[in-house]
Amino acid sequence: MKAKLLLLAVVGLITIGSLFGQANETLSNKSGLYLTASDFSSGKLTYEINCLTEKHNIKTSDFLYQKTIKVTHRDSTIKLAKSSIWGFRLCDGKEYRIYEGKEYLIMDKGEITVYQITEKSHTSPKSNLAVSKTRYFFSEDVNSPLKKLTLKNVETSFTGNKKFHDLIDLQFKSDAELLIYDDYYKMLRLNHIYSESLK
Repeated sequence: MKAKLLLLAVVGLITIGSLFGQANETLSNKSGLYLTASDFSSGKLTYEINCLTEKHNIKTSDFLYQKTIKVTHRDSTIKLAKSSIWGFRLCDGKEYRIYEGKEYLIMDKGEITVYQITEKSHTSPKSNLAVSKTRYFFSEDVNSPLKKLTLKNVETSFTGNKKFHDLIDLQFKSDAELLIYDDYYKMLRLNHIYSESLK
């Protein structure tokens, strides 16, 4: 009897492992557009391709300053208003959210979604010297507005979760520490402690 239970447990773990593997594989070689936050959450791509066997182009040059996005998909070129799509996924696996006309790289898609954006600005109106600045943001869920990633903003966004507040006070002493990646849990420490606070 014990042997049968052990065998069932092993088979169950192998099955669960293969399901997680399939979920991760689902998007591993895909590219396309996420029209809505729901599409992003469920991994549903529009104008999807398999990057190993097909090619397309999601036009991102001058993307920050254009109101449209151009997708060359198979034999067609499609032009869409940036306001009509939630984000996109490229063949290199990077995913972006479009928010208020700008593209934000998704760094961590846990319970709290964390983003980064790098923008160039000129040091003075007469200078051609451009300086890059990277800033970090988060949203309480994939449909929420973006906020600057600061300790104060995170705490005020989750005022009803006292356990989370206590864990934040224990774990983080500065805004920069919110970007610490936890190698064991494969997510930002911020997302790990948020998950712990819900238990």
